[in-house]
Amino acid sequence: LTPRGSMEARSFMFDTLFEPGMSDDDVFNAIRHELTTAIDGEAVCILAYGATGSGKTHTVMNLAERAAKELERQAQILEKVGLRLEIMVQIVEIYNEQLRDLLAQDSGCQEPPRLKLSCHGSTPTLQGAALRTITGDSANGMAQSLQDTFRIGQAQRATSATAVHGRSSRSHLVMKLFLSTRDAATGTYQRTGKLSLVDLAGSERLKHSEVQGERLREAQHINRSLSALADVVAAKEKIGRASCRER
Repeated sequence: LTPRGSMEARSFMFDTLFEPGMSDDDVFNAIRHELTTAIDGEAVCILAYGATGSGKTHTVMNLAERAAKELERQAQILEKVGLRLEIMVQIVEIYNEQLRDLLAQDSGCQEPPRLKLSCHGSTPTLQGAALRTITGDSANGMAQSLQDTFRIGQAQRATSATAVHGRSSRSHLVMKLFLSTRDAATGTYQRTGKLSLVDLAGSERLKHSEVQGERLREAQHINRSLSALADVVAAKEKIGRASCRER
């Protein structure tokens, strides 16, 4: 706020704006090149951020469905030049500041098992997280196998009804795809990239969502973690890095 109490004017830059009439295919086409970047060995993160009920989960899951088909198409192109694409998938959620594995094999658990984040080295890693390997040889094909895996993870996610959303996500969902390209003849790895699809839980105004008890605790954790994310973005913009705890 300015000294007079009015809002300070700011300018914002956007790469793309999507009008209400644009389709899910239009949104995917705008980020399609990011998949190629990840296959080429870069780390790519696509995340959805916004208020609860704004359509983040719909957007991310539709991107994931289309990304699966595009990765299969890219794998077929690579095969023609003697290269093989191998994908390892992790799906976790951050629920009340706890990391939980959504691809754990033990379906008898009432809640997904908790994970620990190791900060040794330059890249944080999840200890004990389940990994699913998917290739062109997978039983149902690469695209279908990826889509099935995404749905399994999404189905395990913590959700609940609030006054503003009938099925509100109560956690942040992170789907990590490790993309390795290797020589089909020798097995030698050529490059490894990473694609992360992140569906953040929505920020909540507690007065509007009318949550109480455990739902209130979830909302407080969600809002606090989104503030932490803003701090990370600000730190990376200012000094180019953020601490492991913040990440």
